[in-house]
Amino acid sequence: MRRLSISDSEVRNVKIFGLVTVALFMLCVSVFEFVFLRLGETLPYEDVVRRQQLNEELYYSPRYFNVGDIYKIYGVQSSKPEIIALGTSRIMPMEQKHIAGAKFYNAGVDASTSREIAGMLKILKSLDREAMPGGIVLGIDSWLFNPNYPANRQDWKSRMKSSLERIPVLAGFYAAYQFVAQRTKSYDMFIADKGSWFEYLFPAPQETGIGLNARMAQGGFRSDGSFHYPDSHKADNVREISEWRQWLARDQYRFTAAADIDPNALNNFKGLLEFCRTKNIKVVGVLLPFRGDFYSALTSVQPQAGFFEKFRKTIPSAMNAFGYPCYDFSSPEAMDLTTEDFWDNLHLKQTPFGKIMKRILVEFHDEPMINTVL
Repeated sequence: MRRLSISDSEVRNVKIFGLVTVALFMLCVSVFEFVFLRLGETLPYEDVVRRQQLNEELYYSPRYFNVGDIYKIYGVQSSKPEIIALGTSRIMPMEQKHIAGAKFYNAGVDASTSREIAGMLKILKSLDREAMPGGIVLGIDSWLFNPNYPANRQDWKSRMKSSLERIPVLAGFYAAYQFVAQRTKSYDMFIADKGSWFEYLFPAPQETGIGLNARMAQGGFRSDGSFHYPDSHKADNVREISEWRQWLARDQYRFTAAADIDPNALNNFKGLLEFCRTKNIKVVGVLLPFRGDFYSALTSVQPQAGFFEKFRKTIPSAMNAFGYPCYDFSSPEAMDLTTEDFWDNLHLKQTPFGKIMKRILVEFHDEPMINTVL
């Protein structure tokens, strides 16, 4: 039988090919990372906060990466506000001008990266004593208590993730996997944009924004943590109630069908309130309004309407048990809001938050951090 062998030249060629492949890969990664840094996409959060403090008109909004709770933790630590807002994207437009007589910071985080109620507690527990606020405006959404909301589902993926996070070594590997997966997704988006970012690579002497979205659209997070929708952002059109009912029946995300409040989420919520009580933090809960067409559908289609009604009873009751008030503004009529006050079915524009804060700031009257009410 003829013996197979590999010549030295073939081995050398394989090595050269491998080295060239690795070199090209590293070159591509280096280019990606250079561009990301120049655009402000991967600028460290502490540097973002510092720049925004020096220039309060500077927006922060990356395109290829999500803004996580670490950014908001740095913001609270640095500004040391007397009142903060906690919640999801629905609370994020609330800004300093809506709070009279007290320093404010909006620590709200988009639901996709917030880790829900546990994420809110993480923000508070990460603060130094000097940065701990005296008051919290807590925006509360029904899906945070929905057992079928993806983040609350107790399926095998959720259990595996929880198990990994409890074992330090495995948690490290899982974090590395998440990092690589996020980077790969970011590179794919970057390539798909086909160089549309190039003109924003070298900003004018007066920096216009941190992150590609901020530079392109002049919108994003402000120095007080609030989120400003750019002027180019267009509000969604109103839909027929029947159309919304059909949408709710199909939804598998925020409003997926559920019968009862998730007990784990409710316990986490009570844990958040207990932490605030031990730190002598005044908490005011707010069930934020929905646009009229969507609210009519949500309160008239089953089983979503039944679950939403339980939410509206259970959460204020839980807050009252800890001595905290909770305002239910779910119906737009509660604040005389019209379609023009909303960006879409869930999100308010900036101006209506002034009405909401005028109603609830009375709760902080007896607190030393508040002297004036809008």
